[in-house]
Amino acid sequence: NAIFSFEKATELQPQETIYWYALSKAQLDIGDLNQAANNADELISLNPNLVESLMLRCEIAIAANNIQVAENIISEANRINPNHPLILETQAQIFAQQNRTEEAIDLLDQASELTMNPVSMQVQKSNLICKSRGVQEQIDFLQRLGEKYPTNAEILTALSTALLQSGKLEDAIFASLEAIKFEENTLSVKQKIQLHFQLGTLFEKDKQYDLAVEHLTS
Repeated sequence: NAIFSFEKATELQPQETIYWYALSKAQLDIGDLNQAANNADELISLNPNLVESLMLRCEIAIAANNIQVAENIISEANRINPNHPLILETQAQIFAQQNRTEEAIDLLDQASELTMNPVSMQVQKSNLICKSRGVQEQIDFLQRLGEKYPTNAEILTALSTALLQSGKLEDAIFASLEAIKFEENTLSVKQKIQLHFQLGTLFEKDKQYDLAVEHLTS
């Protein structure tokens, strides 16, 4: 599997930061937070001034609910590279966990203005809009965002989730089917798996069991 491959890569080329990053991120994705933290620390020891490494370690701390650790890392990262969009994005995650929702939304807007690819941050913002202002506000926001990026599967996937939450099953299925058309260009492997699982679940709710099985087992 991927984690085994990354582990072997770090053994063969222990000075290559890309392998330590990939290993720690993969472990974070499966919830192995202790190992993810250990390998992120190794990554930081190789290059202590790399913001991406510090923010990965910060994400792990947030996932472990170690907010004080996360805030300490944010402070160090700001010393190295103030107003880096990844720092703002990660700070927004901390604020969201502290129920400082509107402050988190403001930070994501700031980060979006500083990055070449603002879509993921704006999708995160949509989730906070749902939490703060309700699911219909989230749907309206995602539809406007989708007009700017009509072939972005991440937006369509989030829209499908919001539509289902509002009870619009057929619209949710349509949005997921549209997302699948564009998944190769905009989704990670993990996001593709989540999208197909989501669509399978939607078809199951709609009693289209053959299609449900097709996507749940793909």
